[in-house]
Amino acid sequence: GTMPTLEEAIQSYHPDARPIISAAVQQALDHGTPYDLELQFISASGRLLWVRSLGRATRVDGKTVRLYGTFQDITDRKLVELARLEEEGLSRTFIEHFNDIVFTVTPDGEIRYIGPNTERHMGYTPKDLLGAQFTPLVHPDDIPACFEHMLSVLQGEGSRELECRVLHKNGQYRWFATTGARLPPDANGEVLLLG
Repeated sequence: GTMPTLEEAIQSYHPDARPIISAAVQQALDHGTPYDLELQFISASGRLLWVRSLGRATRVDGKTVRLYGTFQDITDRKLVELARLEEEGLSRTFIEHFNDIVFTVTPDGEIRYIGPNTERHMGYTPKDLLGAQFTPLVHPDDIPACFEHMLSVLQGEGSRELECRVLHKNGQYRWFATTGARLPPDANGEVLLLG
């Protein structure tokens, strides 16, 4: 594929993030100011991600002649941070406005937390699902892949995306994609998976 233009790259950021990245790039071009930002980004498939974007300028005779940048998907780390903040009661508003469904489950599949966006995407309120097993919500053909995914996350094999069909309250299955992260043990030694 071809490299996107600067304008195309900026358009891939979430609309709220575009003015921030645009200003940072402009400062790098005009003054050589480096940047290191964590912003929301929309993938080619339309998925909302968190990315870390770093930029550095090479200047010759007071003019920027080249702009170097790196780009890293930090969605999993950001979701872990958000879950911790949620436990501390600091990010409720953020999670409510986050487009994805944020959830935690025990290794045996009990839902311990599920964000309010579940109602918009699945028809259930968080109260409907708290304490329930997630397996009745997953299409029977996709359950083995779900448990295989959970096991790999628990074993620290890193995160990979899992696509599975989930039962909407209206009785229809919808495709969802999720990544997972293992949260550190809590005060009781319990490990939770974050998705």
